[in-house]
Amino acid sequence: MRPLLEREKFEEVKHRIIKLIERLPSNRQLFGIAKIVKIFLSLGLRAEAEEILFLFGNEKARTISELVLDDYVLRDPMNITDSLLQIKNIHSKELFLLGYALFEYFEEIGNKEGIYLATTLIYESENYVNKKTKDVTLVRLAKRYIIYGDYDSSITAAVGITNIITRFKTLIAILDSIITRYDEITFYDDLDFFEVDDLDDLKAEILEELRYCIDSIKTEEQLSKIATVVLRNYARKNNRIYTELIKEIVRRASSKGYKTLRKRLEAKYKQYDYSSDEDYL
Repeated sequence: MRPLLEREKFEEVKHRIIKLIERLPSNRQLFGIAKIVKIFLSLGLRAEAEEILFLFGNEKARTISELVLDDYVLRDPMNITDSLLQIKNIHSKELFLLGYALFEYFEEIGNKEGIYLATTLIYESENYVNKKTKDVTLVRLAKRYIIYGDYDSSITAAVGITNIITRFKTLIAILDSIITRYDEITFYDDLDFFEVDDLDDLKAEILEELRYCIDSIKTEEQLSKIATVVLRNYARKNNRIYTELIKEIVRRASSKGYKTLRKRLEAKYKQYDYSSDEDYL
């Protein structure tokens, strides 16, 4: 028997499946449910697949079972997901909500491949939901991928966030994790040079995204907020990339005429001697 929280999240998954399938043309509904059953089977989740199979009654379950068997060529979960997305009128707010429900369920049971699959559904339907819902979801995806050490996927989620302050904070969180990982592997003599190069590239990519955020700031209050984030991280980790960001924020403050903020930041970063700085990347 599943734990309570796990059961609750799976009940939400079933609810979202029903809502999604009901939006499809009647001649596509059974194909849609068959694809979803097949996805769960391909992830090794047979009990969940069986519950979904009978969501629309025993009679339809027989037809769905036949469709699942006919679909034997598609064994890879992502390939099955792609075939699900090809169904006419599948793209909708309901697809996004199903993707999010699946993300929460797969996160709860620790199914990493399922999380990637759910992410695909979310990305495919993100334009059908309001910005706040989209941003909250993308922040959660970014944080989950940080835990997995999948920084590419984490950055992809972060740059899709519409709120510029939230995007900046999320990118800083990714950068902080990369710096921690960089420090860990460079501490040892037998370090992996390929991983070091990859992390250097990721830091450079994030720095460009952070510069874009800084240049997109519209008000002094917003610029002050991101300055506080950078200063806090610099206080925790004395990494030169944060001093570069402070300089970028000062540049933006100067160009916008924010004299008070500029002076405050200059007083902070002039405490440090940059004359001997090596390349901060």
